[in-house]
Amino acid sequence: MASPSHEFLDLQVALAGEYSLERELGRGGMGVVYLARDVQLDRHVAIKVLPAHLAEQPESRERFLREARTAAGLSHPNIVPIHRVGEAAGFVFFVMSYVAGKTLGERLREQGPLGAAEAARMLREVAWGRCLIRLFPWHPINPLLNSINSLRNGLTGCAGNDRTRIAVGPGGVKTHIPSPLPLGVP
Repeated sequence: MASPSHEFLDLQVALAGEYSLERELGRGGMGVVYLARDVQLDRHVAIKVLPAHLAEQPESRERFLREARTAAGLSHPNIVPIHRVGEAAGFVFFVMSYVAGKTLGERLREQGPLGAAEAARMLREVAWGRCLIRLFPWHPINPLLNSINSLRNGLTGCAGNDRTRIAVGPGGVKTHIPSPLPLGVP
């Protein structure tokens, strides 16, 4: 088992008494997401941390915080709730509910394309949440499948643009992101 990174240990010190970090869940261009335990409420949460090189840029830091605060004001069954937005010891982060399960991308890689009915249901669930969070980019890692296979849109990338397109055609349901994954077949 690998030793925790310096970033992990420094973040744990910065959040001590509030959150206990357990492990890294994912990493991307707009941050690192950790599984943590909320010490006061004794529940799992996910903490997204803006990378240090972006946290040092006032415009990037403010955009990250503004978008997290905006998303925190939304309440919808297909959006992962945000509980806290903050800064501590140079870290810029937000805390959201932890959705146990898989990302849609993991599900597709493991089990292949979805059937038409399942793809339509999942696309509808993503669309309901996306109507509210249309400023955030969409990628197959963002939708999270909970234990009952219901989708929740996670804010794993907050770039502040709306470049994503979802298309239905002969090849199935696809996104316009590079290397799109097929969501189903007609």
